[in-house]
Amino acid sequence: MRALALPAVTLFVCRWFGLPSLDTAVLVLMYSTPLAVSMMVLSERYGFYPERIASIILLSSLTAGVYMNLWLIALGWA
Repeated sequence: MRALALPAVTLFVCRWFGLPSLDTAVLVLMYSTPLAVSMMVLSERYGFYPERIASIILLSSLTAGVYMNLWLIALGWA
């Protein structure tokens, strides 16, 4: 969900404000990057679903190679 919704909203806002294509591509890719590993450290420290967070981070990191390239294609940079 995060890999699709947040970059799509970013793309809409960038187009709304008429940003150049390079700026738009950078922002869309920035908002489609996988979750940070620091989330795993914090979830371990505070006991907030550490197994679930680890699974989400793993899944988002493994699928990033696919969906980030799809965003590049959609933006015309691939």
